[in-house]
Amino acid sequence: MSELVELICVNCKRRISTLVNKPVAMVCSSCGGKFWIKSLSFRNIRCLHCGFSKELEARELVEPHLCIKNRYSNAYCVEASSRRSIGTVDSGNEKLLFVRGRGMGDLLMCTPAIRELKRRYSNLELWVACDEEFFELFYNNPNVNGWIDIKRHKNLSKVVKKVMVDEQLENYGNIENRKNRIDRIFEISGVEGKNSLDYFVADEEVEWAQEFFKSGKKRVGFGLQAGISYRNWSLDQYRTLSDLLIKDNYEVILFGDAPILQFGSKITNDIINTTGKLSIRQLGAALQMCSVVVCGDTGISHFCAALGVKNIIFYGSIPPDVRCKYYSKAFPMLADVDCSPCWDSQTCTIEKRMNPGCMTMITPQQVHLKIKEVLTSKKSLKRRKKAQSISDISVSKDTSVSVIVSCMNNYQHTKRCIESIKENTPVPYQLIVLDNGSTDDTSKYLQDILLKDDTLISLPENIGFGPGNNLAAKSSNSQYLCFLNNDCEVGKGWMEQLMEVSNSFGLIGAKYDYLDVNQGRKRFVPTVQKTKWEYLEGWCLFIKKSLWELIGGFDEQFIPVFSEDADLSFKIKKLGFDLYAVPDLKVIHYGGKTVSGLLDASKISERNNTLLYDKWMKDYIPEPEQPIAQIHSIGEKVFLTVL
Repeated sequence: MSELVELICVNCKRRISTLVNKPVAMVCSSCGGKFWIKSLSFRNIRCLHCGFSKELEARELVEPHLCIKNRYSNAYCVEASSRRSIGTVDSGNEKLLFVRGRGMGDLLMCTPAIRELKRRYSNLELWVACDEEFFELFYNNPNVNGWIDIKRHKNLSKVVKKVMVDEQLENYGNIENRKNRIDRIFEISGVEGKNSLDYFVADEEVEWAQEFFKSGKKRVGFGLQAGISYRNWSLDQYRTLSDLLIKDNYEVILFGDAPILQFGSKITNDIINTTGKLSIRQLGAALQMCSVVVCGDTGISHFCAALGVKNIIFYGSIPPDVRCKYYSKAFPMLADVDCSPCWDSQTCTIEKRMNPGCMTMITPQQVHLKIKEVLTSKKSLKRRKKAQSISDISVSKDTSVSVIVSCMNNYQHTKRCIESIKENTPVPYQLIVLDNGSTDDTSKYLQDILLKDDTLISLPENIGFGPGNNLAAKSSNSQYLCFLNNDCEVGKGWMEQLMEVSNSFGLIGAKYDYLDVNQGRKRFVPTVQKTKWEYLEGWCLFIKKSLWELIGGFDEQFIPVFSEDADLSFKIKKLGFDLYAVPDLKVIHYGGKTVSGLLDASKISERNNTLLYDKWMKDYIPEPEQPIAQIHSIGEKVFLTVL
């Protein structure tokens, strides 16, 4: 019986099957792309004209060669590889056969059940039947005695017990299959035990990786391809993220089954493209060299879990807990879309299936921020039971907050503000008070009332609202920042209200305001209508410190006050994060007390408004106005129609 091998086009991903030792043109008839051979056992190619032969590496592209009469030839036949590996040699002993015909990730998720089966049936040899390209997953695994191509597993002798994890596991209409995949495989296998994945890296593989990756930079890996396309980012999103990381002096490593020949306009020395070049064994060693890996719901995410590598994973069609519930170093990211999870039913429209909202709404800027959080966090990297939203950066609800109060005079208001904070803030917090050049009793009061755990920054003169708060934020040792004007009083539950939504929005406050563009006067004007120039008023703002540092805090050109809150909101939205005003936030703002002694307040407001307009109108393209009337004619008569 002739053997069939599968050829895969690197460009259009077209798959064709051909018989071993039969002629085949190694160029795609659909797009002209090159093929690679999906086989371990048959990876030798021989030219039909001149007899030239070559044994290909894993996923190496079949290239044309210079044949007779100085012509290039693509006409080959596929032959058995010298390293043919249909499986290990049948020992003839009694066996337990574990059968799973899926990809790399699914097989790794089977390793906990395989480990427990081997423990229970220690008198039997344990064999795995899977696609031959994944045999390497089980090298060095002490729980696996042998492996065999899934198409030939019925030929294996003396199988006294068989565990079939079949394709029905992919039927999410069966509610049982919506459980965590590892738990479900345990159920099917009839065992239970520890849920950690098994993969064993050899010393020589580690040495190879260390030689291959010689730079001393931190490395971020990208898993560019998912077996199911709608479970992963587009290449454009990865390109944008790589640009951000390279600016931060990271090295980017590209991983993927098929070669990615183009990744942006240029490949720099800071991007290492391993796509289509690595065997499974090399992939495992290379992943270990990464500080963090970014990918969709792919086999690489499970590889990272088995290796203990930090991993940021995009989820949409399948909930994270079904996949990475037990992965201690997994950091799932979710977009807030109504159709997620769809359980692979793809309820989004046809046009969006290749770029579904659950993937496109996770922005490179958000992932960039997430990477910085994951790599700089000093806390334990234990994952919470529930998945985080796209703006959630591995912060638990008991994380401390720095409450920053900036004041200049207004002693009585400052006193009431601080007393209300101390009385109504039960969560752990750090109080930072900036005395921005007070000349009344404020300075003495602050020195008397503040405790040793509080921070007081006293300035001889007022440096402005934005610069003052930027300075105070540098003293923060917390993961959240809360900016509060000194003419505010807080009530019970105020901080809980802010913390409750902290995982869902970039900037949180108490009140929205709206601006509109007056191009004639070249300035922003207030409006009561909701516009794209929405912002949160600056008297109470709540933000993650990491995001604050990413955007550079308040722009210090807006001094001494006015427009810095609008500018901050615009910067947050430009990064792809949302604003949110907490309804009925238990904070009273008396309004105007902070700037009551400011000379020429109207002139300062006008000047800062102009600065804001100039900053944000550089690239602004106004929406076309709708016509209010239409002129048309019939013969010599002209008509004006009001629309």
